[in-house]
Amino acid sequence: MNINDLVRYWGRTRPEHPAIIFGEVTQTWGELDAVTDALARGLAGRGVGRGDRVGILMKNRLEVAWTMLATLKLGAISVPLNFRLLAGELLPMLTDCAPRVVVTEADLAGLLEPAHQVLGFDAFATDTSDLPAFRTLLAGHGPVPPGELPTRTPRSSVTPRAPPACPRARC
Repeated sequence: MNINDLVRYWGRTRPEHPAIIFGEVTQTWGELDAVTDALARGLAGRGVGRGDRVGILMKNRLEVAWTMLATLKLGAISVPLNFRLLAGELLPMLTDCAPRVVVTEADLAGLLEPAHQVLGFDAFATDTSDLPAFRTLLAGHGPVPPGELPTRTPRSSVTPRAPPACPRARC
């Protein structure tokens, strides 16, 4: 079980109960499950799949949680990027992680330009900018048939493994 299994469970059993309270915004479990499903379909429509990396260059905002959860639903990897860094400092990080997509804010999008020219990833802004809008991802761009989103193996069918040996004596 992972966090998305919990979002799905609470989205189905208590859809009207609050899941996230962020400032003046309260989002229910049902809304959170629906918006992260839509975002996952949108990311999948842009070629994001299991093992791909999705960069997240945003300040603290609701869309960060959505993007992280949607990324997990696809079996992809969220790469949070520090919005306080300069473009030249982000370039080696983005080169190293090689994201398929980066989701950002319009006022931070300029920081991605040097890396975008070298790496050619897709970038989406959460608000108005020259980049494709985040709402195109939320619209679920690209066909993803129902059931295509990966699910986790139920815990009961997983063979337990012994914990790794601790390299230090006091673990």
